[in-house]
Amino acid sequence: MRQLQTRLGAGGDFAEAYVIAHEVGHHVQTLLGITRQTAELRARGDQDLDRQVSVRVELQAECFAGVWANRANAARGILQRVDIEQGITAAGALGDDRIQMRARGYVVPETFTHGSAAQRVR
Repeated sequence: MRQLQTRLGAGGDFAEAYVIAHEVGHHVQTLLGITRQTAELRARGDQDLDRQVSVRVELQAECFAGVWANRANAARGILQRVDIEQGITAAGALGDDRIQMRARGYVVPETFTHGSAAQRVR
């Protein structure tokens, strides 16, 4: 969480909650059998398919995190505009394109495993 804030510029309580919700989204994928299905696809040994599946799994976990945020807010009215902005900033900061640009100085979309910033925000 410290790196999220200091290195990626995505801090705040809600950003942290959103990242946790994303990880819970992966658990939901396991409960729904999605993790097993994607493991079967990955077992085929096709690197391009493996990356495409990986991106879709990550984007679905982002979607689940967004659903959680929406439902939590509808039930309890817990979110303010700044919270939503923190969540969006966190989602975008973890995009492969932003991470690659910071690390390499250039972006190689064919190597993405978590989706672009724009995909994660959407």
